This record gives sequence, structure tokens and C-alpha cells, in this order.
Amino acid sequence: MMGRHIMADACGLATCLLLLASMAAAEWIPPGIGFNYGGSAYSSKPISHASIFNADEAFLGQLINMDVEVMIGLENIHLANFAANKAAASAWVQYNVGRYIYPGGVNIRWVAVGNEAFGSWYNGAYLNTLYPAMQNIADCLRELGLDGIVKVTTPVNTGDLAASYPPSAGAFKPDLKELYRPILQLIQSTGSRFTVNVYPFLVAAYLQYPPPVEELMFREELGWFDRGSGLLYTNMFDAMLDAVYYALNGTGYPNMPLLVGWPTSGHVYATVANAQEFNGGVIRHCLSGTGTPLKPRQILGCYVFELLDEDKKSTSAGDFEPHWGVFDATGSPKYALDFAGTGGVQALGLAKQWCVARDNATSAQLQSAIEWACGAGGAKCADINDGGSCSYPNTVSAHASYAFNDYYQRNKQDPAACVFNGAAQLTTVDPSHEYCQFRIGTNITQAIGLKAFVTGGARARAAASALCTVATIMAVFLSALL
Repeated sequence: MMGRHIMADACGLATCLLLLASMAAAEWIPPGIGFNYGGSAYSSKPISHASIFNADEAFLGQLINMDVEVMIGLENIHLANFAANKAAASAWVQYNVGRYIYPGGVNIRWVAVGNEAFGSWYNGAYLNTLYPAMQNIADCLRELGLDGIVKVTTPVNTGDLAASYPPSAGAFKPDLKELYRPILQLIQSTGSRFTVNVYPFLVAAYLQYPPPVEELMFREELGWFDRGSGLLYTNMFDAMLDAVYYALNGTGYPNMPLLVGWPTSGHVYATVANAQEFNGGVIRHCLSGTGTPLKPRQILGCYVFELLDEDKKSTSAGDFEPHWGVFDATGSPKYALDFAGTGGVQALGLAKQWCVARDNATSAQLQSAIEWACGAGGAKCADINDGGSCSYPNTVSAHASYAFNDYYQRNKQDPAACVFNGAAQLTTVDPSHEYCQFRIGTNITQAIGLKAFVTGGARARAAASALCTVATIMAVFLSALL
């Protein structure tokens, strides 16, 4: 399901989605669509925004005199040294940042200090060094007069959340909460952004109860209500983002650029078709202006993870790890993406009513109805199979209720779809329980559209009119100019 601790530590195995939440008082307009570069090979394809996990000299050298906004990374292995030795931090900043900042140089805007440093797999190795290292890097940027240009952040793993389901329960782990306090204060005081990595693909790949494919792919066919907030969720993407919003305790982060991806090989879910559908859905969703249930009508800027396959990347986390690219390692496109921002949708929930089994229906009636609903009726019944999230309680009545409701909601709550020869009835009490979600139907309307987003300059307006295939998307980054 969309729950079951969707931010579990197992998701710390690969970077899929980057979320930069603004902590600055001044308004910040997020980028529209950008790409992450993993560093295995340089791509000559022009891009407007890029994120790398180190300070690769060869890559940065190629960006001199190019209009590319860059985030560079300081690897975890340097945290202890830079936390204790400001001179070492200063030398790193001067060499990897300062020497590139000049008219016609490299447009470095962010330094990501460490990556998921509080992840449980590090066994606490960086708990006491991340913040001091961030502080020293920030001080060095200020001393060089670069603090108005380059900001410090740190990518956080969503396994640092103690809870993420339902989204309204989103909260940091108690033992990490105090460690985050000075980090958040530093980010806020320097006008930077909070950065979170989340993992839609790995949620599907590793959860005991993975969400239905329609919730992964933005098909918006059915939804479910968060009982804590009363908000309707129709896709896992929104649920994950809102869990982070709740974890930040409503302190106010109005803009969220995102780094998102889906691999194309190495796992049953990792296919070119799934990657194309997912990334296309993310792009439409981010540019539609619909936002999330908690933050409606909020513009989301997105970075697609990633530009190129990394053929030398370790497969220890899974055979899919080298295959996140929109291009293969040779630079050949694997699939096309529509970057025009068309086709975005907004899903509104139908009435809060569900179709369930009647108490007085016989087991024979219910079993016959289940077989029809899950067969010819087209209901999606995988969750009531052995080991599924709704397999318990293992009774004919409970399984019939799930099957009846799925059929009823997929038929847009047509009264004739909740009959089943008298074995079914309607209820206004949500029958969802624990990890089992009884979904609700939706009405899908056209979203706000890209024109509401692209407002900042000739380049952005020109880009809005282009329908780009993967061979040309890097040249037409859709963004309101900063």
C-alpha cells in the first residue's frame, strides 16, 4: 500500500528524488525541469540545471561560460575533517567553488554537504560531524564573499522520518530531531533550502505491500483518505511529499524543486515503459500547478533523475542501479518525454461512500460475487490474495467488501455497481484498516497547465511552446528565470 512506512531505511540505497524546500523569507521561484548528472561520463547535451554528487573537476570545467545552475556535493568521507579543521574546509571551498565564480565562470548555486549522513546504515558515524562541517563551509563561503551566491544544504534521507503513513503522521525520529534543529536554523539563516531524498521506485521495489501501479504512475483512477487530515490522495508521489511537509511541522516551505527518477532495467518494475510513464507523469504533475493535497496549487520544479545511465555504478543495491538514465551511457535516448506540460490532471474525490458486503449475505453468495468482480468485472483484487495488504482478516466477507468496493469505485459509484444480487450495501464509514486502504473513485479534470507556471522571461516562454523529445529536452529547461 501507499503506507507501510514508505520512507523505510531500505530506501536509502539509491537517490531518486530530491526535494528542495525553501526556508528563505524572500520568494524563490523553483526551476521547472532539470536533470541530475551522476558523473560516469560527460554529456555534451546542453542543460540549464544540474546536480552532481561531488565536485568533479572535469565536469565543472565543461560548464565554464555556460548558463547552467549547478549543485555540487561534498562527500561524507570529508565531514569529520571539515568539521574539525576549518582550514581544510576553506581550502576545499576555494578550490571547488571560489575559483569557478567569476564572470563567465561556472554558475554554482549550491553546496550539498554530505549525503544522507544520518542514515542508519552509517551506524551514527556522521551524527556529530554533519552540522559543524556545514557551519564551516557556510562560514568559508561568507568569508569569500560568496554567501549571497552559493548556499549550503544537505540531502536528507526519508528514513529519518519516524512515521510517514498516513502523510499527516509525518515526523522525524525523536533521536534525530534535536540534531536537525541547528541544521534547519543554519539553512534558514543563510537563505538556503532544505533538501530531502525520497524514493518512489524503491518503495515499489521493496515494500511488503507495494502500492497499486495506478498510484505509482499518476493514473489517478482511485484515491484514499488520510484520516488524520481528511485529505484525499490519488498517487504515492503526493503522499510522500506531504509526509515531508508534515515532518517539517508546518514551518513553511512554499517551493519544492524535485529530483525524480525510475530505472529502465534490472528489476521487474524497472522497464522502459514504466520509466517513461512515471517520469512523464512527474513532469506533467510538477508543471500542472496542482501541487499536493496539503499544498494545493503550488508550483513544483522537478529534476529528472538522471541524465545518463551510469554503466560503472555498483549494483550492490540492485541490478537496476546503473539504469536510471533517460539516455543510455553512450548518450542515445531510451524513450521520449513530453515537456510541453500538457495533459496534467487534477483528481477530485467522489462522495465519501463505500460498497461493502451485507452482514446477512451467505458465504456462497459472496464467493460467487468475488469471483465475478475480480474476473469479468475488472476489479483489481491482488491485495486480497495471500500475503496482500488486505488479505487479513482472511474471511469471505472481508474479501468481498474489498472486491465490491474496488468494482464500485472504478465504475464511478454507479448505484448499479453496488448490488451483487443483493449481497452488497453502501456505507459512509470508511472500512479501511491498518495497511488496507479501501479506495474511492475520482473525477478527473484538466489541471491549471503550464502557462500558469512559465511567467519569467523570453527563454521560458519560448520553451513553453515546444513539445520536446528526449533528443532535445536538455536545451529547453522550462523555468521562470531566477
